[in-house]
Amino acid sequence: MDEAAAGGFVHRVAHGVGHFIGVEDDEAIGVAGGTAGSLKVKAAAPQGARLEFAVRSAASRAALSDQMWIPVVKNSFPLDARHRFLQYRALFHSDNGDRYPVLDSVEISLTP
Repeated sequence: MDEAAAGGFVHRVAHGVGHFIGVEDDEAIGVAGGTAGSLKVKAAAPQGARLEFAVRSAASRAALSDQMWIPVVKNSFPLDARHRFLQYRALFHSDNGDRYPVLDSVEISLTP
């Protein structure tokens, strides 16, 4: 995880083809309270394939696993300003099991 400017993070993906990628269950991004967030994704999706993102946040790292995943809609998501930890996930979809998206990076920006 590389820290980016303006209150965001960039997650560089080493092998982002056809499997779960993102912040693993035992990993979390520390956030300094925001009310909303956005994703900037660098990816390629062949026809019939797509990526779907979701996030969850909590006041503590331990509480993350109890939180529900919230879909990212139009690259944006709400946040509770009291939460200090964030996870995201990317789901890779294929129409035929042969064509999958390739995910290169995810940049997360937070709005105070």
